Amino acid sequence: MTMPSPPGGFGPPGPQHAPPTAAGTQLPSVPQGVAPAIPAPPTRGPKSRAAGIALGGIVTFVIAGGAATGILLCTSGKKFDTKVPLEKAPPVTVAVMGGPAHGDLAPSDSVTKEATISALAARFCGGVDIVGELFAARYRDAASAVAPLAGLRDPLSMTDPLKCGKALSEAMEGRSIIQLGAFDGRDPRRVAAVRHKGTVQPFVGFVDKSFGSLLGRCVPPKAGDKPLPDGPCGEKSAAGFIDGNVYYGGSGADVAFFAAAYRASGGSRDSSEPASTLADLAKRLDPADSWELRYRPESIDLALPCVAAAPSDAVLEMLKLCLPPGHENDGTLLAADVKATAVLRQRPDSGKSVGFEYVLWAKDSEVARSAETKLNTYAEVWRKTVEQNESAILKVVASGKDPRDAGFRAVARSWVDALKRATVKASGDMVYFSVSRDLFEDDKAQMKTLQLATSEDVQKAGMVLDSLLLAKSPSPEVLGHFLGADLASWVLAPNATVADCKQIAKHASDLSNAPDFPTDQFLPMTEMVEMWGGTVPENEREEIKIDEKACVERRLLEASKTCLVSAKSIADMNKCPIPVSPETATFRTRIQGKWRAQAMTGGNVWDRQKFSDQARGSTLVVEGPNAELTGGYDEMRGELGFIFVRTTVSAEFGGEATLARIKIGSRRAEMTFVGDKLYFGTWDVQSGKKKPAIYLERVTSDK
Repeated sequence: MTMPSPPGGFGPPGPQHAPPTAAGTQLPSVPQGVAPAIPAPPTRGPKSRAAGIALGGIVTFVIAGGAATGILLCTSGKKFDTKVPLEKAPPVTVAVMGGPAHGDLAPSDSVTKEATISALAARFCGGVDIVGELFAARYRDAASAVAPLAGLRDPLSMTDPLKCGKALSEAMEGRSIIQLGAFDGRDPRRVAAVRHKGTVQPFVGFVDKSFGSLLGRCVPPKAGDKPLPDGPCGEKSAAGFIDGNVYYGGSGADVAFFAAAYRASGGSRDSSEPASTLADLAKRLDPADSWELRYRPESIDLALPCVAAAPSDAVLEMLKLCLPPGHENDGTLLAADVKATAVLRQRPDSGKSVGFEYVLWAKDSEVARSAETKLNTYAEVWRKTVEQNESAILKVVASGKDPRDAGFRAVARSWVDALKRATVKASGDMVYFSVSRDLFEDDKAQMKTLQLATSEDVQKAGMVLDSLLLAKSPSPEVLGHFLGADLASWVLAPNATVADCKQIAKHASDLSNAPDFPTDQFLPMTEMVEMWGGTVPENEREEIKIDEKACVERRLLEASKTCLVSAKSIADMNKCPIPVSPETATFRTRIQGKWRAQAMTGGNVWDRQKFSDQARGSTLVVEGPNAELTGGYDEMRGELGFIFVRTTVSAEFGGEATLARIKIGSRRAEMTFVGDKLYFGTWDVQSGKKKPAIYLERVTSDK
């Protein structure tokens, strides 16, 4: 079964499934043998494989909207059974994961109240994990970074969920969240739980609802959300119920199922059921910094210690260096002999040690001894592999950029040494496979330095959240700490309206009607009109037409509009500060490197034939802010500037394309991305006519 942690410290409710089981009906039985997989919710980063605890199988991770490491953190130091009310969990509960509200950020962030409020708002209140999204912004492309932050322009829409998260945070006992995975027939359900030390105040935007005999709360359905059949809740909207000092929350459909199957009086009907097995395993375990329990996993992910420290773009490279070849199926073979498993983790930012411990509860002591032998063999070949590739592994770890993996980078020497010191121990029907060690003194110092370095990030993220709690947008300066000035301005600026675009485009066109209008300003005038979604009219009597989609993709501050419509020349209009779209920054990043022309495209047959031979082999090189085009097609070099970037549906290319009008030095060109294909076209200097475009392919080597 594969059920990694959701995004942003347990993130928003997971995928929806069948309608909940009605109270009082017979609970579905878990199928014999291996339970079906619980699919991963949207996750945090581009790691191409399990980025955290995914015991029971390899899980593919992709970053969608604030996604999560999947690594589960817990620093309370208490035994599992004091935190997890497994005796009341539905009998079909097959997975339990625990950790702090926010285990997804750089080390010191997980202890801040703002990060906790943000994560609780996302997990229990239907909100956005704004703190997680701010930290995530730095390793994403610009367009992906700003998309989940769109609500910052309408802070009132984010205030209620954050107030809900704050109410939970203030009542919360400790910092731990428990997540339980259960099966509704063969459909997976996920519910999270927090213990609270006081009364949980009613949440703004929630309405009361009873889930059977349990008092609960939920959010009414919003656009696109189906209502539950027996009350005011939406299937996907946030919901929860309270039992004693535990609040259970998730999506309306998941909470309704969980409540119907919940054993409010506690106790187990059948010691062989999954929930009882997990409860028994929890009682056998010692305190640990992080943990996960699973019932009958499909596989034991022995790659986890290697993946945890791998950079997002180098997971496969890390696995090739870190894992022993020929032992790819060892985790599956081991899983066949166990009835439940756990993973304990020692966090590097504890400043003491780093590592993982796998706990296997075997079917009997004989099977445990067999598993011990298999793991000892694995540990020995693993040690040899790591010793052989140690320098290369350290180089890969050091190449990472994601701030949320910074802890492992800081203690890389201790971590690699732990991989070479794996130990195995069997005791009765339990087997312990440990990959850990105390931190080197130098690595302890590295962790302290890292924690100090993140303090400003923590402070700025808290300022953003505090503004939202007051229903105010954060200042551009504070948001710019995470996004940079251009993107921060873009996020906070309102959309342009068709009336705005028409006024700006008309002003540019009117300037060109002056008798002394410079001829060299006609092209910049045309570009100004097109920038705001307009088409230059054929004569003065025609009215400018605005493409609404191209217009409202722009953002426009009032000061910028005033500057544009009062400018005395096109040159002055081009000096007006306008928010830069994230698509521009993403496009600039995509075209970095060396490209070579392979073919002609567009234009008429004569034009293509005219340029074909001399254009083939032309080269475009983009290095940082500069670009250079050489070869028979055209010659241009200088600073690369963007006039506009927009997404459009192109009949010429047969679908959606990203089009950029650019300038290199004093020359103009047009670049178009269609999928991963790049087309480049310039304007002839003598005739002013646009040439047929060349198709460019990325040059990956100098050969």
